[in-house]
Amino acid sequence: MTEQIPDPPPEFVELHREAEALGYLNGTDFQVWYVPASLSSELIVLGFDGPDYAVWYRDMGESRLVVRTPDFARAREEFLAELARLAWPRGRGPYAGTTPPGRYDGMTPEQVYEAMQREGYFGGPS
Repeated sequence: MTEQIPDPPPEFVELHREAEALGYLNGTDFQVWYVPASLSSELIVLGFDGPDYAVWYRDMGESRLVVRTPDFARAREEFLAELARLAWPRGRGPYAGTTPPGRYDGMTPEQVYEAMQREGYFGGPS
């Protein structure tokens, strides 16, 4: 028996279209759950974690949670920001040909450490 892939939520379809309109490649730079794609080894993923939206950075089969939130607008913002950082050296997105802002710009070393712990580095919560 073949399992049916559920239809993507409308907000996922719209974000997928938006990402492609920005020049990102489905399956190469990003994946949105329920939208078919052949996946590369490094990409940004949008899906669900329980009832919440979630964004992951995935590389070589390992995933790191970027954000988990009930707010789609926040998930969308984080998804597009991570996607821009991932795709700029690939020559795609708003930072192509420039240097993107860093995720930790403007933070003290203590704030950077705390942020990295929240992101799952150093064995902290993910």
